[in-house]
Amino acid sequence: MYSVYLRGERAPMDADSVKITLIIYRTGYIRSEKLVLITGPYAEWNKKARCFTPTSADNITKNKLLQQERTKYLKIAERWEYSGKNWEPRELAHYYDTSPDTRKRSVFIVDVFDRMIEEAPRPDGSATERSFLVQPWPDISTLPGRLWNGSYTRGMAASSPDSAFVTSTASS
Repeated sequence: MYSVYLRGERAPMDADSVKITLIIYRTGYIRSEKLVLITGPYAEWNKKARCFTPTSADNITKNKLLQQERTKYLKIAERWEYSGKNWEPRELAHYYDTSPDTRKRSVFIVDVFDRMIEEAPRPDGSATERSFLVQPWPDISTLPGRLWNGSYTRGMAASSPDSAFVTSTASS
């Protein structure tokens, strides 16, 4: 479930005007905000209806522009939901940004590890066995006397200075 709605609040620099933000929410994710570059007098903003009071032609035009902005983001969210894409509100908030840095999607660490496992070199050429170079824990007995006094050995095992190979099995 997701929602896209508008929120207006007093502008911090000008208390007489309203700052409008587009709030994008999806269940299980943090809300994302996108500043809308449409503003007007705070006295004419209706908090319950989340639009300007339609007392003038200017306010009616602003309301149409706000609805178009909201609908633009709703269409993309509906397309992603229909296609089954796992999207985040922050990704939708930056969908129309032109800068490539702001359009980057966050990557889960589990996905990074999965990709590393898939792309790891195979020493023997088999499709099911992959090897990773694991660095050993440092030998704590070689630390200077000020840092090492021999009282921290409980629970720690000193390892050899040689690197160890850990082999995992994974199906391709």
